[in-house]
Amino acid sequence: MLAIEQVLAVHFMPASLEDKEMQRRQNSEPQVWTGEQELVEAQGRLKALAARWSSGGMTNDLFFELAAGEEATIAQLRAESKRHTAKVEREAVRQVIDIDDFRRRWYLPEEQGGLPVSTKRAYLREAFRAIIVHSALKGGTVFNPDLLELVWSEG
Repeated sequence: MLAIEQVLAVHFMPASLEDKEMQRRQNSEPQVWTGEQELVEAQGRLKALAARWSSGGMTNDLFFELAAGEEATIAQLRAESKRHTAKVEREAVRQVIDIDDFRRRWYLPEEQGGLPVSTKRAYLREAFRAIIVHSALKGGTVFNPDLLELVWSEG
C-alpha cells in the first residue's frame, strides 16, 4: 500500500466508511426506474409505425426514417433500465455487508482473510472525490495526517 493509503487505512478507515454506509442505509429508499412508461410508449409508437407501413399507409423511406429515431430512443431507454437495475442490485448487495465484519477484515492481513489491497483502494476511490495533501512546515520530515483534507464523494 502507498504511504497515503496506509495513513487513510489507519486514521480514517473504516470508521469513516462505516459512518457514510450507515447514513446511506438510513436514507436509502427503494428506487423505481422512472423511464418505464416512456419505454412502453416508444415501443408502442414503433409498433404503430410498423403496422401503418405494412398496410401500405406510408412509404419505405418515411418508415425507415421514423423507425430509426424510435429505435434509438428505445435503445437508450433500455440501456438506462439496465444501468438502473445494476445499481439497485449493487445496493441490495451492500445492504447485507456486516459492518463489524468489514472493520475486522479491513485490519486483518490478506493472508488471514482480510480485504485485498485492491478492494480497499476501490472503497477509497468510491468514498473520496479527492484527498488534498497540504504542505508541511519547511524541514519537517514527520508525516502529519492532519495535513490531509478529505473531499467526500456525494451519494
